[in-house]
Amino acid sequence: MSTVLLTNPASGIASVYRWGQSSLPVAAGSTRTVRVDDGAVPFVIPGPGGVPSHLPRQSPRLLFVGTDQGQEAVVELWLDVPPDLDRLTFHASGLPRDATTVGWDGHELAPFHWRCPGCAWMTAEHPLAGRSGLLAVRITVPPGPFRFTNADGLPLLLRRPQERFPYARLEVELRDPESLQALDGRVSVWRGEELLVVHDVLAGERAQITTLAGAATVRAERGIEYMAETSGVRLTAGAVRRLDFPLHRRLRPEEGWIWGDQHTHCYHNDGAHSPRAIARAARGQGLQYVFVSDSPAAFADGAASCDQTGHFLAMPGQEVDTPFCHCSGLNVLGELPHLPFGTRADRYPGPGQWLEATKRQRDANRPCLLQLNHPSHRAEVMERWPLGYFRSWWVADEHPEVTVVENFDFPSWFDRLSRGRHLTGVWNTDTHDVAHYPPGSCRVGLFTHGRITPPAIIDALRRGRAFCTRAPGALLYLEVEGKMPGDTVRGGGRLEAEARAQSAVPIQRIDLVQRGCVVHSIDGQGRRELTERFTIDRGNGQWVLALLYADAPYPDNSHCGTPFDVSGVLAFTNPVYLQ
Repeated sequence: MSTVLLTNPASGIASVYRWGQSSLPVAAGSTRTVRVDDGAVPFVIPGPGGVPSHLPRQSPRLLFVGTDQGQEAVVELWLDVPPDLDRLTFHASGLPRDATTVGWDGHELAPFHWRCPGCAWMTAEHPLAGRSGLLAVRITVPPGPFRFTNADGLPLLLRRPQERFPYARLEVELRDPESLQALDGRVSVWRGEELLVVHDVLAGERAQITTLAGAATVRAERGIEYMAETSGVRLTAGAVRRLDFPLHRRLRPEEGWIWGDQHTHCYHNDGAHSPRAIARAARGQGLQYVFVSDSPAAFADGAASCDQTGHFLAMPGQEVDTPFCHCSGLNVLGELPHLPFGTRADRYPGPGQWLEATKRQRDANRPCLLQLNHPSHRAEVMERWPLGYFRSWWVADEHPEVTVVENFDFPSWFDRLSRGRHLTGVWNTDTHDVAHYPPGSCRVGLFTHGRITPPAIIDALRRGRAFCTRAPGALLYLEVEGKMPGDTVRGGGRLEAEARAQSAVPIQRIDLVQRGCVVHSIDGQGRRELTERFTIDRGNGQWVLALLYADAPYPDNSHCGTPFDVSGVLAFTNPVYLQ
């Protein structure tokens, strides 16, 4: 192999680096032929993330196209593994499962143990057991382009090096300057537009990142409550650079409210990361709870490793599906009846059987419920994603025991509320790739009196004591006659109401919606914080809720933007019911 072909199918400029020399740009839509048999050792850092549909559309990224040897050629990649790593994580797409082997230099190579069965993307964790040195990867080139990445941000060398790679090292800690306490959070390293590595760090830890020497931008963040901070640095080969980031609050939730995400996927099903990585990412985004939505067995593989009593809790979930609907069992330990994803059959286990299974667990004093996932009857959703399981409001219609629905279209939700259904509406990420779409990018705020326990969380969801928001984030509280969402106000006439909001971006307006119609509108006037008291007419309203509008574009990828109506809505409350 004397050349490797690489392409950048996205936008911006991706780079092929050369050891000790200037980089080679790969412009959007172009292909570059890279000689590997002479001169400086070329290398690439394709960046983290394993699910193609989750990669930001407007960011450069490199795909391998092939070599000068045609079909059945082999691409050889080398990684200089630094000390103090316990494992390496690799992601691939566009490759057959048997196309890759890996092993230490001078030893026999063995096949990768890929996860994510049946997906177009794969994840493998390669244990290191404290060993460092030169690791070889051989890839049999498929007919089309493919992506192969190291999630730890190590360079993929296109030729065997003759000396150790001149790494620089970063150590980063996050803290709250008001309380001086260490914070959970996320640290990422960038070169221009290119994301090199993402590291989720827990309070009291220092993010320890091995990366390229030279100029870089380090970004520190902690979800929507804190302002992200960046620092331009010049890293020196062989040296350690220590950074302490003070993260300043911009949103302050009211007492008794907690954050969570009820829909995430790990590599035991069709996600790109481990259950442990999901839990770390959830903490790094400032959540107090997260559900891992694949199976009880998947949850048992390290999801609870980040639990902290009174601060954070990971819980088991299970998304089950037919071609006509998807639902999630929340806090279930026993398997819900289902066929493997993609199975074609005359009959499928369905919502009735799933409800029976959750009821048996509730009868055994385990709080759990069944959530309807991503239903939408909007024409544009069905046109863009013509999948039957989006047209699934029938589940809530036929099964009144289903009382929680996620990532929906507002008109269909309003219609059912006006027909007398009490349905808790939530936004979750349904993330399959926590590097680019971390838990909590869409999130649920629950009033649990501050309790972070399964009974408190399930009870608040069932009662609808919730509001929801998405990044960049807003807090939205509604009270009617002193009652919060999920409560019922009795009596007629005029009702006293109050809306309170904080937002990371200027507020355009807050609409009060009653039976699907706007009955009161608050002009945000570009403010980021407001409180307004007003009255509404009880009439025959049945319910009232609030929508907060702001100029906050939604990330356009094939999963996180799907069925729900996000046309300018940055946050919404659940209904206060009127009787």
